[in-house]
Amino acid sequence: IGLLKMDFLGLRTLTVIHRAVEMVSRKLGEPLVASDIPLDDPSTYQLLSRAETVGVFQFESTGMRGLLKQMKPTVFEDIVAATALYRPGPLGAGMHKEFIDRKHGRAKTEVPHPLMEPILEETYGVILYQEQVMAIAGSMAGFSMGEADLLRRAMGKKKQEELDLQRELFLKGCEKNKIDLKVGGEVFDLMAYFAGYGFNKSHSVAYAVLSVQTAWLKANHPAEFLAATLTSESGDSKRVPVLIEEARRMGIRLDPPDINRSESEFTVKDGGIVFGLAAVKNVGVGAIEKILEVRSEGGEFTDLYDFVTRIDVRTVNRRVLESLAQAGAFDQFGKHRAEVYEAVPSLLEVGNRERLDRERGQTSLFAGSTEEEVLNPFRGGLPATEEWTVAHLLQLEKEVLGFYYSGHPLEKWGVEVRSFANARAAELPEHADEQQVILGGLITEVRGAFDKRGNRIAFIEMEDFTGSFSLIAFSDPLKAFVDCLVPDAMVLVGGTLSVKDEAEPKILLNKAIPLDQVGVCLAEAILLDVSDPDIDESFVDRIRTVGERRLGGLKTILRVGLRDGNLVQVVLPEIKLPPTHEALQELEEIVGEGGVRFQGRWTAEVTRQRNGNWAKKEPAGAS
Repeated sequence: IGLLKMDFLGLRTLTVIHRAVEMVSRKLGEPLVASDIPLDDPSTYQLLSRAETVGVFQFESTGMRGLLKQMKPTVFEDIVAATALYRPGPLGAGMHKEFIDRKHGRAKTEVPHPLMEPILEETYGVILYQEQVMAIAGSMAGFSMGEADLLRRAMGKKKQEELDLQRELFLKGCEKNKIDLKVGGEVFDLMAYFAGYGFNKSHSVAYAVLSVQTAWLKANHPAEFLAATLTSESGDSKRVPVLIEEARRMGIRLDPPDINRSESEFTVKDGGIVFGLAAVKNVGVGAIEKILEVRSEGGEFTDLYDFVTRIDVRTVNRRVLESLAQAGAFDQFGKHRAEVYEAVPSLLEVGNRERLDRERGQTSLFAGSTEEEVLNPFRGGLPATEEWTVAHLLQLEKEVLGFYYSGHPLEKWGVEVRSFANARAAELPEHADEQQVILGGLITEVRGAFDKRGNRIAFIEMEDFTGSFSLIAFSDPLKAFVDCLVPDAMVLVGGTLSVKDEAEPKILLNKAIPLDQVGVCLAEAILLDVSDPDIDESFVDRIRTVGERRLGGLKTILRVGLRDGNLVQVVLPEIKLPPTHEALQELEEIVGEGGVRFQGRWTAEVTRQRNGNWAKKEPAGAS
């Protein structure tokens, strides 16, 4: 009816790019717009070739990262092609392999007719785009754009009658252009085959531009890019830990919420990312606007008294203050979080008194340099309060931030986890379906259910340093390990990975052991990695002392790194070390962080003893 139909797609990525570009502009002191981002920057394609694509538009999935590693893109056209290739049809037809082999010279690039060469040059002779089909029809058979579009549609529908008609028209056009009909038939068949998988190039190009822009920002301005991405994803408790882990991997400092440094969104200051106040739960827009307004007008807050007497505590209320205290936003004032949290009622009282005085127009009798000294009830310090334990601090931190920031409960069990785990939550999509995986983590949720036969099963949510993951415990493993499959338990779990299409991976549980029992149940030796080849007898004596102070049991293996890069491994038969957590901590102080691990077998059978502890299952007949 003569109307033009247009589809508009809203993308979160556009907002991320906009925010990142704004921060980069402020850093550089000159304006940058997204359209200025180059599409030929070498560092961008180096990052993409390494598949370091957390946060990069369209290229985060395991499969796409695998494609990038194989392709090793060097130009923008490669990214356009990758966008078109990563679909079920082209992947199933092996088009990606043909493209990659031709790109890297492992396969010869050939086309049936010279007229096709300029059309297929950028895709190494592979018909990848619908526009290429149309261009070939125009070049070889003289089709108009309208006629070529009808050909494209017919090939997409795969209706034989329409294909036969289009074939006849195509061959007639080839004959007019003095092209051999046998070659014309081969080209038509080739187009018909690939057209079924062909993608719209204009769509690929539009998306590839965003992919390259986000990759450029990450490669050249990673702090600003990740800060913008964190702001965009701040409401997703599964995504934020992944982004934080990526920032740490890239060596970018992350600073906690700070009442004097934080803005509403995540920002970059002094090269590090500063958490935004909007990322703190229970801190609404109104409270944030008031804090930023007062700080802008009167400068940074000098202490808690200064803070509550300058802001309006009706807006920045008790819930807001408690959440800010839990998040560590007042840490810079030199008070531990428990002190600030418990002092909130008193802080509100002082703030309300100051507000009422302002509204009444009252002036203090003590106005002048000594006013705060007289009126500040906290001048001698906050009321004494016992400091939160690390575990409690982390739990409260997670309540308001949605994730652990200052540390992680698993840090205590680093030796146990790295000794036996072969996967991490963030990496599960990269593993093959039905692979056996072992992870250490914290159980966050357990939901009971029944299977079709009426047997009890459980759906379990866990998390490790890199993110969260899901398990299903069917009847038998649930019965065997039910005592340790409870919320807040720290466990080492193993099972069969189920990876189906784009769904979240799940682990079908077959074994679970509390982390504090891993050494007893699985360890056969303690391996100590030492990087200094000049160790002497006194060094060995320190290790021996750890075993002598406690009842040892595991053999000790020393692995020393030599100057030539080789490793030498020595068994110390006279030293028996206990698999206790305290002993492991002492050993790490001697050999260095990360230098202690267990050697053992995850396949060892374990059993629950009457005293509640776990142990290796003794062979039948053993005394």
